[in-house]
Amino acid sequence: FTISPREIIYRAPGDDSVQRYIMEFSCGEPFVEAEMEFVALYVRGQSFLLHQIRKMIGLVMAIAQGYTSEEAIERAWKPERMDVPRAPALGLFLSRVGEFFNLFGINRGFIFE
Repeated sequence: FTISPREIIYRAPGDDSVQRYIMEFSCGEPFVEAEMEFVALYVRGQSFLLHQIRKMIGLVMAIAQGYTSEEAIERAWKPERMDVPRAPALGLFLSRVGEFFNLFGINRGFIFE
């Protein structure tokens, strides 16, 4: 009996286990540091899927840089598989783990900046 990593990780789009809730998403003013432009993003949610935040930001970066159109956001909501670029992990960090809250009785909130 062998289970491949893909079988363990993959979940169908309609599977309840892949549903996530974002309670707050805000964006600070852009700033320049060491000749590079940055922006602080604040995301508060129930929990996050692997690379979820990096893919959300990566898609917005691809639109802003003209690699794809805004219609890609609408396509991303559909159940069909879509390749989405990931934003670099550099600069992304877990700011704090929030308090327990009772959305489903056992989930915790996480805050990424």
